[in-house]
Amino acid sequence: MRRIIMLLTSLVIASSAMAAEKATPFDGFYVGASGGVNITQFDNLGYSTTGNRFVTTGTAHTPTSASAHNEKSFTNTGGVGLIDLGIGQTFDWFYLGAELYTSFGNRTTESVSASATAEGIHAQGTGTAALNSFNYGLDFKPGVVIGKNTLAYLRIGAAFANYTLSAASTSSNAATGQTYISTSGSHSNTVLGWRIGLGVEEMLTAHIGINFDYIYTMYNGNNATTFVTTNVNTEGTNTQNEVAGNTSLRFQDQQVLLGINYHF
Repeated sequence: MRRIIMLLTSLVIASSAMAAEKATPFDGFYVGASGGVNITQFDNLGYSTTGNRFVTTGTAHTPTSASAHNEKSFTNTGGVGLIDLGIGQTFDWFYLGAELYTSFGNRTTESVSASATAEGIHAQGTGTAALNSFNYGLDFKPGVVIGKNTLAYLRIGAAFANYTLSAASTSSNAATGQTYISTSGSHSNTVLGWRIGLGVEEMLTAHIGINFDYIYTMYNGNNATTFVTTNVNTEGTNTQNEVAGNTSLRFQDQQVLLGINYHF
């Protein structure tokens, strides 16, 4: 965030030095708000679980294991709103800008389950991904001024989205249903994404413009793993149980937005 603030400060200084007065309405600071549709595509929500049981009596060692994996893809569509603060400068017909934004809207929680039975062990569990409704980022906006009141531009930038991944797994006796061991846990983090988009803005007055944007964002994949093990010794027999669960997630966003900017 410090680097972003320094970058915007540098652009302010450059803008003041290069133009004592505005060459176009798009020069200088602006604030804006927009709303529209957000389509989140989950390319891969995956969950894996493994249950192991090791029974040792004297020198005899009997390992048994069961594992399973499941994954799915799905799409979530909802509304989204954005608030932005930006600065721009025109150089003849060429425009260069930078924009900080924060967005909020309808995000999603989704789960996937997996189970397997092998060698007398039943392993099962569920992985859950929850995307929070708040994210933020920075876009660079190179563009072309058409006439004096129309700006066509690209968006190239970075996005940061908050999410929580959780995993819960149980290993049990396949015949009796007796639970050997279970585990659960969650992991919250901020994932980095890369944005690219197209937009156009038309000035309605000397200070007010309306804009239309299409933005595509691809986020890096992430995963969360839980693992637990126990040992029980009874009358010369050592029984060790293990169970693990892993949830993985990869997703992307598409946004179609209509907004309004106020240029100072």
